Amino acid sequence: KLITLDNAAHIAFNKLGFRSDNGEGIFELINGVKYISFSNNSFYSNNNGGSFIYSSDAEMVTDSSVTIINNRFLNGLYGVIVYGNYSVKDWGLHVVNNIFINQYRGAIYMKDQVKPVIRNNIIESNSSMASYYGIYCGAFSTFVTIEKNILDINNTGISGIYFNWCGASPGNESLIANNAIRFNASGSHECYGLFSESSNVEIYNNSVNVTGTNSNSYALFAGRFTGNLNNYIKNNILCNKA
Repeated sequence: KLITLDNAAHIAFNKLGFRSDNGEGIFELINGVKYISFSNNSFYSNNNGGSFIYSSDAEMVTDSSVTIINNRFLNGLYGVIVYGNYSVKDWGLHVVNNIFINQYRGAIYMKDQVKPVIRNNIIESNSSMASYYGIYCGAFSTFVTIEKNILDINNTGISGIYFNWCGASPGNESLIANNAIRFNASGSHECYGLFSESSNVEIYNNSVNVTGTNSNSYALFAGRFTGNLNNYIKNNILCNKA
């Protein structure tokens, strides 16, 4: 990585340009960073070798209050990829009002997060990667908000929004709402406009349009997680033309 933040706190990166020409990532977050903000920055890579903002699941410490707002991400492997840990989860990630263009494997990828907010982002991709995710949230993340994002993806698979093995509690459900997803599905891999295999989640008012030539595709796939508790799917517009 170009820049490592090691147990750093109260640092703001604002109105800066970051560029990667040799496949390296830009920011690595390790050993429990907190109150780190990225706002109004431009991130660019001339290839798909590295991720722009990255944290590992190897540390048994909590990253908290990382905010990523009003940035532009062009190319790279992932735009934002953050891992908590099953035993020690991350808290309070906010990814809001960003533009993600042509990441190879995914725009936003997160695991083991508590109360993350993914809102008002624009995601566009023509990646040829067969396991591409516009927004991935998994590995026992809880109390998640994914709302008002626009995704326009031309790809062979897998998903626009992928919500896997996440939970919450009755009265404090996770929310996937008011997202607009267009997924042009090609190839033979399974493709999902919106995938959810979680419990205590509300899926409201989303618009999903799947086009292309892949007959092994779904506008919405709702599967079972432990107990399959309190899942609500209402007022979504779903279209699969593939």
